[in-house]
Amino acid sequence: MRRVVPVLSIVVALVAAQAAPATAAPAATIQILTTTLVAKGAAVDVAYAVDCPAGYSGTTALDVAQPQAHGTATDELTCTGTGLLYLQRVTADVTGAPFERGKATLTMRAVACNGTDCFSTPLQATVKLAK
Repeated sequence: MRRVVPVLSIVVALVAAQAAPATAAPAATIQILTTTLVAKGAAVDVAYAVDCPAGYSGTTALDVAQPQAHGTATDELTCTGTGLLYLQRVTADVTGAPFERGKATLTMRAVACNGTDCFSTPLQATVKLAK
């Protein structure tokens, strides 16, 4: 009987470990919708969608770069569990040239927390700037 109890305890522990669901880290999905030159290239309007778990809040940070121009912007992020649409204006740095039509590198990161967990979702894409 003494051998049955330890073996039974091990079997119960193994079954419990397999039955416990692994919790996936929270995450967001980001989709760039449009990038539009405005104010003669002084800025780029970036329309994007973020889908993230309800109850999380944080920020999004955008960076648009071309060889002659660069700009950054941040925005507040409030997750609802469904996709949210945002329009963020990224202004060219005053020490550089304006943005031009053509390709640009867009780097973005959504970071949010709910008091217990946090996520950080990056995105990098080559986009076409047009009027």
